[in-house]
Amino acid sequence: MANNIIKKTAIATAVSSAFIATFVNAADLPNATVNYKHVEQVIEVAADKKEPSAHMIVLKTATSVDAVTAGTYQASSNREITAQVEQLQDIMAAELSNLDFDAKVIGRTKILAPTLIVQATPEALKQIAKDDRVAKVLPMFDRELHVAASSDYINAKPLITDGIVSGKGQRVAVLDTGIDYTHAAFGGDGTVEAYLAAQADPTTVAWPQGVVQGGYDFIRDDADPIENDAANSPSTGDATNHGTSSANSVNGIAPDVELYAYSVCGGGCPSAAQAAALEAAMDPNGDGDISDRVDVMNMSLGGEFGDTYTGGGAQYLIQRAVELGVNMVISAGNDGDNPFRVGGPSTTPNALSVGAMTHPTTEVGIASGTVAGVEGDIQVSGFGPQGDFTISGADIDLVYPSANQNGCDAFADDVDFTDKAVLIDRGACAFTQKVLNAQAKGAEFVFIANNVDDGTPAPMGGFDADVTIKNVGINFAAGAALKAQLEAGGPATFDISVEIKTTAGAVATFSSRGPSMDGLLKPEITAPGTSIDVAAAGTQTGTNPVSGTSFSGPITAGAVAMIREAHPNRNAFEIKATIMNAANLEVTNEPLAINPDSDLAPISMIGAGLVDVTKAVNLPVAAWVHNAEFDTKQAALSYGLVSLAEAGSITKTVTVKNFSAEAKTYSLRTEARYKIDVDSGAVSWDFPESVTIPAGQAVNFDITMIVDPSKLPTWELENPFSADEIAARSAALTSIEFDGALVFDDASTETTHDLHVVYHAMPKAATELSYTAELIDNEVALVLENTGQTEITPQAESIIAVGTEKTIEEAEYNILSSSFSAFGADFCDSGIYITSSIQLRDPLTHTFQAGYRVEIDTDNDGVADQFLQNLNDRGRTTASPGRSRTLIGTTDGAGNDAWAWGTPLLHSAGEDTITFTGCSELMNIDSTLLGQPMNFRVSVGYPSYQSGVFSETDSVTGSVVFGVQPEVQMTSLETGEAVASLLPGEKAMVSASGPFVLSQGSGTNIIKAMTSEELTLPAIEAPILIGGEFSVSEDAVSGTVVGTLTIEDAEFDLAVSEYYVQSNTNIGLSVDEQGQVVVADTAMLAGNTVAEMEVVAIDIRGNVSEPAMVTVTINEVVAPIPTVVPETVKKSSSGSLAWLTLLVAPFAFMRRRKQK
Repeated sequence: MANNIIKKTAIATAVSSAFIATFVNAADLPNATVNYKHVEQVIEVAADKKEPSAHMIVLKTATSVDAVTAGTYQASSNREITAQVEQLQDIMAAELSNLDFDAKVIGRTKILAPTLIVQATPEALKQIAKDDRVAKVLPMFDRELHVAASSDYINAKPLITDGIVSGKGQRVAVLDTGIDYTHAAFGGDGTVEAYLAAQADPTTVAWPQGVVQGGYDFIRDDADPIENDAANSPSTGDATNHGTSSANSVNGIAPDVELYAYSVCGGGCPSAAQAAALEAAMDPNGDGDISDRVDVMNMSLGGEFGDTYTGGGAQYLIQRAVELGVNMVISAGNDGDNPFRVGGPSTTPNALSVGAMTHPTTEVGIASGTVAGVEGDIQVSGFGPQGDFTISGADIDLVYPSANQNGCDAFADDVDFTDKAVLIDRGACAFTQKVLNAQAKGAEFVFIANNVDDGTPAPMGGFDADVTIKNVGINFAAGAALKAQLEAGGPATFDISVEIKTTAGAVATFSSRGPSMDGLLKPEITAPGTSIDVAAAGTQTGTNPVSGTSFSGPITAGAVAMIREAHPNRNAFEIKATIMNAANLEVTNEPLAINPDSDLAPISMIGAGLVDVTKAVNLPVAAWVHNAEFDTKQAALSYGLVSLAEAGSITKTVTVKNFSAEAKTYSLRTEARYKIDVDSGAVSWDFPESVTIPAGQAVNFDITMIVDPSKLPTWELENPFSADEIAARSAALTSIEFDGALVFDDASTETTHDLHVVYHAMPKAATELSYTAELIDNEVALVLENTGQTEITPQAESIIAVGTEKTIEEAEYNILSSSFSAFGADFCDSGIYITSSIQLRDPLTHTFQAGYRVEIDTDNDGVADQFLQNLNDRGRTTASPGRSRTLIGTTDGAGNDAWAWGTPLLHSAGEDTITFTGCSELMNIDSTLLGQPMNFRVSVGYPSYQSGVFSETDSVTGSVVFGVQPEVQMTSLETGEAVASLLPGEKAMVSASGPFVLSQGSGTNIIKAMTSEELTLPAIEAPILIGGEFSVSEDAVSGTVVGTLTIEDAEFDLAVSEYYVQSNTNIGLSVDEQGQVVVADTAMLAGNTVAEMEVVAIDIRGNVSEPAMVTVTINEVVAPIPTVVPETVKKSSSGSLAWLTLLVAPFAFMRRRKQK
């Protein structure tokens, strides 16, 4: 719980600041511009406060894994390395005990990382984290389980039939609830006796057991991971089957794999058990030599709204395992088409996250037609006769019983439904029971009408083999219409047609949608996950149909094992790239047999597409992108959420490696998922036309995504509050995603689309505001410019505090500014609506990424009275998945909170601001506090599971005077009139009474925080006059311009109104109003002299420059040399006398100069 002590600030300073003029009343407050939404009363539920179950202390010492990574590993050195790790673990365990006597060491890892898994007090953990021998302390969270035709569907069976690959020699570990290794599906005896014997002693086992080579029960801490071990059962006591089904999903695809089964779940999946199993799978025989590590691990467990943070215990180990060559295949989750709800730890960057597809051979009935003359939504059941049929009111009578109308009791003896259709109401018992009761009285057909008027038909779930008549569900309105027809004397009218169709080719409706909350593409691939027929524990040879990514995950793990067998020289990253490169992208939202016009499924639901083992096994190359942000190699161009204020580009490098013995050349093209993306013109690409990869080599090429934000679709992905807003989020994400694939076509093959690298981007037009001081009408003014791509309708709010920008190493989550403001609102009992915003350094894709808290000291006693913090709707039972609310409550100085109200929390994906909202009376604040100072403490950090900050990374404190808003006005540069909004590229002058933040009117974004320093305008500067040296002839006429003086450019200088000559040594020269040095009087110019003037420039407001010296050299006019033309004389014997003229001429010139 947060520390609620708030440091008192200088209230006197705040009260005397420029903010305060007079106290206000509610009528003076500006009107609220955000849309009001209803408030919900909330109570704190202890079970919802999911905290770390343990912590992992990572020690600073090397393990065998580090030696393998460094290329220095030797089996002979294992014992020495292990002994060093164990010695340090013992030392640090003792140190922890000294810090916390009750601390428990519940696990250790020595291979993937040198760690202690502990339960200790926060204070002890904080102290031990400072020890020089400790690298880091990481939280560990418990997880939950993700609760024959498939082989053909993913093209695995032909490889097995032809003897090409079958998973032979590949070791696959399944981390789940255990395994019934006595089942015939695993090569067990398949007898009741063998199963009962294993159950009788669930602590020991002799390996191998059929194809199961080893394992361990980390729930009960014994050697036998037998399924249905009482210790592994859920809290209900029901028998488990999950691990057996998952394991059979693996060897059902790859029959010759060697299985290892580790029990890590039982009513939950403790983090310590996960860590222990990850460690054990890296060294199954436990000798410290990791050369026997498994090749593939499957985990069908996780949470929701996963992130890529590898600082959590399990994800830290998963990331390292892949670096050591193990493919981690993890189910994406079963939480449906909810943006960003894909589950961790599948969101670990190096893991392969697997979604689910519909079953390739499952058949369902699809109904169409009319009921009571209206075309309705009709639900066909999965029980009773399955096949095409039609039924019409013209051919059969419909009756509605006068008693027992919900059909849950046996109908009376005198009731006879022979050859009739019966209308029964939903509710109180199973659908199958209703139909059986009508069937017992001779009914030929049954309608079940929904008892809830929500437009949907009765869902018709369940199964009973005794049902022998056809039946459908209809909605409430259709049922009411049929009843009205019967009451009016009938007949009831209906015409229904049912066709049986297969469900192949579509993404499963329950499969969790990505991307991760950090924007990395997850899930990355899909496989069948509905109605998978797999071994059932305790049935010896029996099977059971199961659905979920729990089973598409292990199916994919089996596929990975086959691909590894076919490509033994490819490392784990290259295997992951291969299976993604070869996947089938023809996956739709609905089966085409049911809806021929179905759209393709978005990349954020299916990743690279449906697994295609045959194509992957035959693929001679692999292509991937190194994503430095997430330190991973992925066969995807994953751009995440990108905000752009102007047209820009992002370049990534694709690596293509050729594993074949001949060069390969591919032409390249992009293939957009949706035509609307292409038509928008917002995104274009630049990449080579083709790429050639020499045999056995790898080449790189760049691909650039170019984005024009002015053409992007309207952004509507905002934190939801109502059910309608939550329902709209799927379509909102699809509308803003740009997804598709970079396709490689091999001209030497008969096919196209030989491989691909999918792309996924969420580009957003940025909201951005810049400010400068400019000269407007000879005054310095603060000018705001909309430098973004969206219209800004700003509102001014009061600043609590402005934070210091820090590096991500200093603060993962960093506060830049915070605000608290009051608005007039007639929808509040108090008449006052409050918003409080926190602006972070980095944009947030989802509110769940961090925790946020504002503490309010309303009476200025230094102790917080009220708090606001995020309240996340998480968990599989929530009706509002992915929603964050403002949690309002009271608190005390001892750190005890009392929850009270849930109100809207405002945030738009990709923005850096979250905003708490609520009517003031919910915070115990009323109009009597208007004009009173309040103190605040604002904090952010790593999130608690449901609400608030778990581990604080940054905080600020400050104060505001309640209800006193800064007066801010924007005026047009062109008209001088007030403006309320700015379009992209527009400017406006702004004046303010004091510091403020400008936020978007919707409340979703602090655009700019303006502090006192930023509001301090620079002074107008006096002109800076530059002197100069000029020259002029002594005979220059009056008005001649000798030269022009220069004013040095300055940011804030005014026009010069005059130049004043302070001193002048020659009045024949002057300076005019344009700063030109001119001849004033020719007669005063004398050659061979120098004139000096001291000049100042004076601007239009009388500011005077420093004097500048102007020097003018006056040159004497020199008379031209006369031209002497000698006479023409006749030649004589004495020769020409012309030489004599040349000799005399210089003397004549000298004489003339002397006479002057």
